[in-house]
Amino acid sequence: MRDLCDLAAAARAQGIDIAPKLNFSKSGRNLHDMFMRPHWDPVSWLDRADEYWSVAGDLIDELVDACRPKAFFHVGMDEDHYRSLVQYVDAIRILRAKVKRHGLRTVVWNDSCHDRKDAVAQVHAEKCRAAEDLLPHDIVHVLWDYERVHPKIVRRIAQKGFETWAAPGANVASVRAWRRAVLREGGNGLLMTAWIKCDRTNRRRIAGMVRLLGPEYGIATK
Repeated sequence: MRDLCDLAAAARAQGIDIAPKLNFSKSGRNLHDMFMRPHWDPVSWLDRADEYWSVAGDLIDELVDACRPKAFFHVGMDEDHYRSLVQYVDAIRILRAKVKRHGLRTVVWNDSCHDRKDAVAQVHAEKCRAAEDLLPHDIVHVLWDYERVHPKIVRRIAQKGFETWAAPGANVASVRAWRRAVLREGGNGLLMTAWIKCDRTNRRRIAGMVRLLGPEYGIATK
């Protein structure tokens, strides 16, 4: 936590706002919320639900204190295989309430780009698409697909009144294509992802990615 506080302070000194991220998705396949152990159960996940959400609130509070974000908190929620549609929407609403008490907006992954991509992905893709009609419009939706670009999905979500971002991955061509789609179809931004640990051993790799892709995002890099 001390390292995180130092990193966040250094970012603020450069005029960069930090948006903390945790992932509360439920999936025995992807285990996104395994960090919640021992308040996490891969099978009987409805047991002790009140305790789960209480701890989730404590963690959100802790990260807000450490990072001092001004605008956003990302709660994950991609690849959720266990929750029904109603349970999924309720979970996001619970998290939104915990984030909103800090004066922040909630960010979620939107998996609908992966509809019909494969049988497993279709489960969470269909759920995300259906959830769009049930969620508050102050929630930011982030589409992600590191292989294909989906202008029509950007347009659909933007027309529903959501702030819409895209996560194109680390390929320059993909970033350019997604950027064009977001600009043309009413989207609002891009999110750069690198699914590796943010520590000193990966510093050169992460910095290299920012230098390579930053100009494609419209970011001035040194």
